[in-house]
Amino acid sequence: TAVDATPIGGSDFDQPRDSGAADNSTLRAESTGITTANTGDVPTKVVDMTYEDDSRNGINEIVPTDDGNYLLIGLAGEDSDGAVKKVTPHGSVLWERTHGDERNQTFWGGIQTDSGNFVLSGWTETSEFRTGWGVKINQDGTKLWEVEQENPEGIFWDVEKTDSGRYLFAGEYNSSEGDTNAEVMKTTSDGTVMWDLYYWAASERNSQQFYAIEQVESDRFVLAGEAYIEYDDPNWDAYSHESNSGGEAQTTDTYRNDEFDDGFLDVAVTDDGDPV
Repeated sequence: TAVDATPIGGSDFDQPRDSGAADNSTLRAESTGITTANTGDVPTKVVDMTYEDDSRNGINEIVPTDDGNYLLIGLAGEDSDGAVKKVTPHGSVLWERTHGDERNQTFWGGIQTDSGNFVLSGWTETSEFRTGWGVKINQDGTKLWEVEQENPEGIFWDVEKTDSGRYLFAGEYNSSEGDTNAEVMKTTSDGTVMWDLYYWAASERNSQQFYAIEQVESDRFVLAGEAYIEYDDPNWDAYSHESNSGGEAQTTDTYRNDEFDDGFLDVAVTDDGDPV
């Protein structure tokens, strides 16, 4: 499937927004007096991603499973592989798997599908670049299919499913012009690429990336990340974007604080159906 080379996002980003605080530097954390007496049992077992004598390990995402357990998603190995480990609420390991080859790979995000399988997002190493990587595994961790980003260099930070059983991989890719473009790739339920779109401000060529995607309504998805906006004093701004399941942009907003760089690393939906 050919990549759609037409910019989608547009260049009319919002102007800086006042946070409402007179001086953000006065914000501080105070003790809440929490003790083990009012927070429940202290965990008695620690679970990590270590596999045998591996030296590079990490957990990037924890996904609750529909049977009351948890899927740990990350990397493991001296030459890192994408790693998944299913554990009970008490930390007992039910199974563990790594997926990869002689190249480096890492999983960054994942979801459980309606059928109980899992779809994971991350990156895999090519001869010159890191390329966005999607993998579907079954309930035992066995790989069913994998797909790579159609653009040559980037990462899929997150993945979300649609009501029709398809998948939206959200992330970034580095263009030949040197900037980073926010990207969404859609696949069928069997991993076939349907389309691959990127979003950037054509007139400014400012870098953007999506770190998270969440379904809000049947055909409404919110993506969160950051965008480099060239005001008088350029900096990174928190960036939100809404689209439908066809990749068509609905709204794009940036949120700025003059004191420092900003960014959204995740997005969630409240009980009222509002993204936060």
